[in-house]
Amino acid sequence: MTFSMKRALAIFQKDYKDLSRNLFVSSTLIMPLFFAVFYSQLGGGGIDVTYFVINITFSLVATFVQCALIAEEKEKNTLRGLMLSPASTLDILLGKSALTFVTTLIIIAACAFIMGYSPANLLVISLALIVSTFFYIGIGTILGLMTKTVMEASLIVMPAFFF
Repeated sequence: MTFSMKRALAIFQKDYKDLSRNLFVSSTLIMPLFFAVFYSQLGGGGIDVTYFVINITFSLVATFVQCALIAEEKEKNTLRGLMLSPASTLDILLGKSALTFVTTLIIIAACAFIMGYSPANLLVISLALIVSTFFYIGIGTILGLMTKTVMEASLIVMPAFFF
């Protein structure tokens, strides 16, 4: 099978609707913003606090949301139907990962703006953040495939939080 942008976008839209309906998963999107506001009110704290908030964003958004989206598909028994559909594995993975990727980068940008972070070399930092986002999404995908329910996903992702 070949890659189809229409199928990947359809999966992206479906996952967006699922994410907006699931308050347990979508509430984790607020936590990095909360930490950014909290630490910026304390007086910034420097580069280490900024990257602490960015790492929280990676673990809470990139890893957990990706893991929960895949686990939710498995819990509802829709992942099997999705795999049997005309969509290829690449369509499914890119469609699911695209939502997490976009959400992670938006929240990182919002946290950086809230904390007043402006790196000297924006291109290098942006490239590093994009590569890190792919890495954490990959971890979330692997963990999501190992779980059966969203509750199990929230437990199995804990070592990634401490990593």
